[in-house]
Amino acid sequence: PENNTYNIFDFANNDGSRYKVNRILDCITEYNLNVDAFLAFCLRMYNVEGLEMDDLFGSGNHYKDYLNMEKNLKNGSMAKMDKYPQNFMTTFHIVKREYRVRKEEFDENNFRNQCDRFRHLEHQYRKYSIVVPQHSSEIENEADCLKHCVRIYIPRVIEGSTLICFLRDNEQLEEPLVTIEVKDNHVTQAYGIHDSKPTDEQLDVMRRWARQHGLKLSWSWD
Repeated sequence: PENNTYNIFDFANNDGSRYKVNRILDCITEYNLNVDAFLAFCLRMYNVEGLEMDDLFGSGNHYKDYLNMEKNLKNGSMAKMDKYPQNFMTTFHIVKREYRVRKEEFDENNFRNQCDRFRHLEHQYRKYSIVVPQHSSEIENEADCLKHCVRIYIPRVIEGSTLICFLRDNEQLEEPLVTIEVKDNHVTQAYGIHDSKPTDEQLDVMRRWARQHGLKLSWSWD
């Protein structure tokens, strides 16, 4: 760049690059970056490590990934994060290795946090209860007992794109009975053992539950 100046927003005038500018602005906002320090970091990356904005915010999106891992490793405290590391790629790989070691712990914490957002959906009726899981192992157990594929939904629960909850008999609350998916305020699936149809009584309870909580029904049994 001329005069040793690196304008990150040059991308705004280039075809197909607007998304990088949006990524940069989102990153500054989400991680409360100091704009001057961030610009100095980008300039240092270009001059010292030969990294361009495409390396940091392109298909790999390394810088955003780094900040996310660093935030998790610092238990969510952005004040403790090293947001502008001196040797970025070396630091990135060290942080990535440490994050991989602790990923299972992070995933379980994220799973619980996502489920806690929907704890208000829990409801007890005369015979049945709707239960929101506390741990991902409960979904694993649901899949094993009911012989269906609900375990593949665990990553989706962790990322917050869906919720898995359970219909249980009040006299056997620990025993899997019917597995329910809720997504975007819609009850999208409800299956018993071997993907079987819930009983009419169970479906009536789920319909009542959905109405009480403002959920729309879109499962295949209706």
